[in-house]
Amino acid sequence: MTIKEIIYEKQNEVYKTDLMPERATELLRELSALSGNVNLEIRQTTYKYSQVLQRERARNESAIDAKIAAECSPEWLEKKEAEDLGKLVKELIASLKYFLRNLEDERRYSGNL
Repeated sequence: MTIKEIIYEKQNEVYKTDLMPERATELLRELSALSGNVNLEIRQTTYKYSQVLQRERARNESAIDAKIAAECSPEWLEKKEAEDLGKLVKELIASLKYFLRNLEDERRYSGNL
């Protein structure tokens, strides 16, 4: 199973199930750990894309033509997918934190500390 598949599986669980607080905490911990893997993927794909952009710049007189050509490459698509996955992980983490914070507030206000 790829990191992307793992994250999408966790996304489905977060948004399509009734989360128990213990599971939300576990998912938060797992997604936080996975964020390091996603950041590594972003670095690697950005580096590969930069190499493509550099080659295109050497081939084209215009920087804009080089950029357009580079953005039509599979390396750009991989970079974009990695960045989008990073954003998704951040959003999932934020959602889980918000969910857990709300549960804590409900407990506090209901007198069930």
